[in-house]
Amino acid sequence: MQARFGTPTDTYQLADGTQRWIYSKQPFGQQSYAADFDRDGHLSAFRQMLQTSELYKAKVDVWTKLDVEQHFGKPREPKQYYPLMKREVWSYRFRHEDTWPSMFNFYFDDAGVLRQTQITPDPLAEGRGRRR
Repeated sequence: MQARFGTPTDTYQLADGTQRWIYSKQPFGQQSYAADFDRDGHLSAFRQMLQTSELYKAKVDVWTKLDVEQHFGKPREPKQYYPLMKREVWSYRFRHEDTWPSMFNFYFDDAGVLRQTQITPDPLAEGRGRRR
C-alpha cells in the first residue's frame, strides 16, 4: 500500500482490531481514502470516506472527535469555535451527492461530543463557472 500511495496522513487502531490508514487530500481536495487492514495485516477495504453515504453515518450525541478522526482523518481546515454556542466546528470538503462542492461541518461541545452536523456550500467553489 505504501509503495503505491506513500505514507498515510493518519493512522488509527480501531476498537475491532482493524488498522486504518487515512490518505487525506484535505484541505483543498475533496477526498479522504481509508485503507483498512485486518489483524493479520491484509488489506480488507479501501474506500473514499468523504462521500455523502459515509458522512451520514456520523451519530449525533454518540460520536466524539476521535470517532470523526478515525472515519475521515484529522481536519485540515482551521478549526472554528463559536463561544455563544460553545461549539467547536471541524469542516471537510466533499462533493455532496457526488455533485455539489460542499463542506460537511461537525459541531462538538466542550466535552468533545458531536452535537450537530451541517452541509454548506464550499466557499472556494462559489462563483466557479459563472460568466460575468
